[in-house]
Amino acid sequence: MRLVVEEILPAALGEGLVDAVDAFCEAIAFSADECAELFEAARGAGIPVRLHADQLSDGGGAELAA
Repeated sequence: MRLVVEEILPAALGEGLVDAVDAFCEAIAFSADECAELFEAARGAGIPVRLHADQLSDGGGAELAA
């Protein structure tokens, strides 16, 4: 996630390619901590966030969304 937060997101923002950030919080994808890190960076840039979580397992996404 560090690569996304520190390099990919800023580059995409600089090109005007981002209007929202989605994250998938599941055991087979990103952890709640990783999603929180991404969302913090997105919100800091004024970008809205959307979370897809706990559809397949209890990965802590509901707590993150609350």
